[in-house]
Amino acid sequence: MKKIFCIIMMFMFTLTVHASSYRVSLEGDDTFSDTIILRLRINSLTNFDNGIYGLSGRISYDKETLELIDSYSIDNFDLRFDHTISNKFVLYSDTDVYSGTDILFLEFKNISLEDNESTTINVTEILASDGENDIEGNSISKTITYKKPAYMKGDLNKNGKIDLKDIIILIKKYLGTIDSSNEDIVIGDMNSNNKIDLKDIILLIKTYLQV
Repeated sequence: MKKIFCIIMMFMFTLTVHASSYRVSLEGDDTFSDTIILRLRINSLTNFDNGIYGLSGRISYDKETLELIDSYSIDNFDLRFDHTISNKFVLYSDTDVYSGTDILFLEFKNISLEDNESTTINVTEILASDGENDIEGNSISKTITYKKPAYMKGDLNKNGKIDLKDIIILIKKYLGTIDSSNEDIVIGDMNSNNKIDLKDIILLIKTYLQV
């Protein structure tokens, strides 16, 4: 009887030692103005001999306060994302991924948050595959706080209003006749696509005419 007990204990110990496990985290700033990019990171991989070949989960957030404007993965992973109803994502690849890898990038835009208001993004129903088995992961959440920017969109000369001078400056920055700092791009980027283009000029003119 004692021998049988020892064999069972050794078997259970072997299962415990070789059990695959991992953790995921949602990395990124805690505060934002306008848009924010969060990164889903794989951490603490244990006994994934072949690395992670697939990952799935569900993203949930308050759609009245945030809009998910973009989602993408690292080059060697293929991403399938249902943005409409379920917000479920599936990542898969024929190459492995190891601890510390940012595997999924999510870009959110503020819709209705006021200054210093917060909202939470959740990632649940997480499953990872090592090519043979599906292993459940931890659920995660991240709270982000909106901070009202210290500038007015389109106010390139920072005089507290939108005027013709702002339009002229934006046109010059678009044409490259004057340099643009990172702050200039943020202020002049009227459509929030992280660059200055013709659409920004048109939107700024429309904003000026409405003033």
